[in-house]
Parts: sequence; structure tokens; C-alpha cells
Amino acid sequence: MSSIRNALASAALIATSLFSPAQAQTSDDFLKGRQLSIIVGYTPGSGYDLYARLLSRFYGKHLPGEPRVIVQNMPGGGSLTAANHIAQVAPRDGSVIAMINRSLPIAGLLQTVEPGSIKYDPFTLNYIGSMSEETTLAFVWAGTGITKFEQLRERQITTGTQGAASDGNVLSNMLNSMFGTKIKVIFGYTGTDKVYFAMENRELDAYVGGTLGSLLATHPNWIRDGKVNVLVQLVTKPSSQLPGIPTIIDLTTNETHRAALRLALAPQRFGRPLIAPPEIPADRLAVLQKAFDAAMKDAGLLGEADRMKAEIAPMTGTEMKAFIKQLHDVPPEALALARAAVQPPK
Repeated sequence: MSSIRNALASAALIATSLFSPAQAQTSDDFLKGRQLSIIVGYTPGSGYDLYARLLSRFYGKHLPGEPRVIVQNMPGGGSLTAANHIAQVAPRDGSVIAMINRSLPIAGLLQTVEPGSIKYDPFTLNYIGSMSEETTLAFVWAGTGITKFEQLRERQITTGTQGAASDGNVLSNMLNSMFGTKIKVIFGYTGTDKVYFAMENRELDAYVGGTLGSLLATHPNWIRDGKVNVLVQLVTKPSSQLPGIPTIIDLTTNETHRAALRLALAPQRFGRPLIAPPEIPADRLAVLQKAFDAAMKDAGLLGEADRMKAEIAPMTGTEMKAFIKQLHDVPPEALALARAAVQPPK
């Protein structure tokens, strides 16, 4: 019997030695002594980057072990590069997460990118939460002389964006298709800051797909001093900060168009989505989600967001996952209309 006990004890020791530190760690200490990386799919200074860096300053204190939180920029394809990296390359241990474009969870559904370019499954990605509900806009440089949305049917304007999946391209296509506007999209602008700089230098006329939060955070005087004219809110629910500016829903009475618009604009509900790779342990995801929810109530973060003019209107990861599933269950006729509306002209 003693020989059997000795053999079992030896086997247990060998099995224990085969566990990696990551396997042996519990959900409460998997980041202890490590750092958490937040990958941002845009350049430094962009709206997504500003939100990610704000989160990075407060997120760690709500995580067990209080790890250092860093931001890494990975621009490309309207953050498609970052999303694909999280799905295919990033470690599945909870140490690397990402903030991506809000439209990407339904980019495959709406077919807004080239077939085969999406390397992630929106149903297997893990959702940590979103920091804000965005008010997306179409606004023009005041020097263009354009003051009303209707003028976009008469004059061509240029806007800039990063890639096919970005809001700037998707929403411009939608306006051209459904409202007869003449918006020309110029690719290659890797962040919101680059678009703003191009507008100031009259390289671009407008920003279609820019957000009110980003505009107020980086250029708070542009609306106040009349440097830009906001033409329309590309949302289903108007912002109280823009009285008198119509939503795109207000500009049509066609109910089929309205249904398609609601689907195409739905991602504004989770304006700054934070995701984790597939297959990370459920207990670690729960830790990341719980800490995120706590950070969204942190007095320091809220105070800094107020100084930055950055709106905090969070959605939990659980709410995001349920909402994304709901969007994928839309009636076929509404989906067909939305797909047609956001496609570039043939």
C-alpha cells in the first residue's frame, strides 16, 4: 500500500510541475505582476485612443493585483486589423484586449468589407463593455458655405476615413444611396485627428461619421465659434446638446428606409466597444467585466472625462453581447435594405 501511495504522490507532483503559471493562477490573481494591454485600432490622438487612454489610467486600480495598463496603437482598415489580431493572434489569457470601431460587430452582417477580410466571429468574441453611447454627426467646414443637409444633394463634398468598414465610409454610402447626397470618400486617414487636421487645411470639406464626444474633447471651440456647421445627427436618438439639428430619421417618412437606418445606426449604442479574444476563461472575463463596470463609476475617471468633454454612458459586456445578437436577428427585408444602403456605388 505504501508503494501505491508513493506512486500516487509522485504522479501528483509531476502533474503539478506540468502546469504553467497561467494555468495555476486563479481569476483573482492572473494579472498580478503583469501588465494589461489595450490595443486601439486607430492612431494616437483619435477619439478611440483618447477614450482608451482615459480608461487605462483608472482600470488597473479595479483589477485584482492592480496591474499596469498600457495602450498600444494598431491602426489599419478602420480597426479591422486590431479586431483580426484579437481574434487570431492575441493570447487568450485576458492580458490583451482591444477597443475597436463600433461598426465591426455587424460589419459581416451588413457586408461593409471585402469578403474574407474579417477574421473574427462576432459571436465568439468576448465583450467587456462600452464606455459611451455616441452621437455621430455629419459636419462641414464653415468655409464651404454649406449650412443645410439639403445642399449635399447639390454639391459634392469630400470626407476622409481609414477603411471600408469605418463609419465614415459606411455612413457616407448610406447617405448617398438613400438621400441622394454627393459625398466623396477619401481613404487613408488613420485617425480622427488626421481628418480634423485635413479639414483645417481645406484638404477635406467635411467629416461624415465623426462623433460629438470626440469633437468636443479635441476641438471644443469648433461648434461654439462657428468653425463647422453640423448638418445632421446620424443617430436614432438626438443629443440634447444639439437642439435644432435633425436626426437622419427625421429626414425621411419612408418606413422601410427608417427600418434600414435603425439597423445601420444601431452600433452608435455601443460607441467605444472593448473586446477580449475568444476562448479566454470565463472567470477571467468576469474579472475584466467587473473591473470595467467599476471603472465607469470611478469618481476620478468621471471627473477627468468631464474635463475632457468626453461623455461616459456605459453599456456592460453582457448587454453588448445580447444587443449584437438581437441585431443579427433582424427581419430579412430590413437587412436587405440596410445592406443595399451602405454599399459603395457600383
